[in-house]
Amino acid sequence: MPEEAGTLWWILDDCAAARQYAGDVGAAIESFGAALQLAAQRLGNHHPATLTARANLANSYRSMGRSAEAILLELRPAVE
Repeated sequence: MPEEAGTLWWILDDCAAARQYAGDVGAAIESFGAALQLAAQRLGNHHPATLTARANLANSYRSMGRSAEAILLELRPAVE
């Protein structure tokens, strides 16, 4: 992965975590989703960074009561 893509993934994920910690879970979901999309495109679905982004997004879904979406998201790498 090019260095700038790795840095961007990390920044998006870190910003999402800060938003979630601050209580803005809706904004965190958007940022975690962007981090996941970038990691999947640049690294593939089974790379550790992509799996981390997927888990972080799933945790945000759970905190919003969207457990079914979280479970489906977490199962996706297993079936791909």
